[in-house]
Amino acid sequence: MILAVLCDGEMHTSGLMQAAYRKSGGGLVLRSAGLHGVLRRLVNSGLIARVEKPNPESGGASQRSYYRITAAGLHLVQLEAEERARGGE
Repeated sequence: MILAVLCDGEMHTSGLMQAAYRKSGGGLVLRSAGLHGVLRRLVNSGLIARVEKPNPESGGASQRSYYRITAAGLHLVQLEAEERARGGE
């Protein structure tokens, strides 16, 4: 779900949680504590990348982490979509 959400664009963790909830029709509620571990594993596997940007809430004085899907992550999402289209699980 995280990879699918990031296909829509770069997001901060709070945006990811909200987008995953919306995309799942309210069936998936991501919690911050668990999400950070999943994001770390996805970064380490090369499926997403972490991007540091100025935090607008601090007037740009601190950094905030955003995440974006990589080419490898996009490829995996496409393979999954093709598999589902063929009727696989």
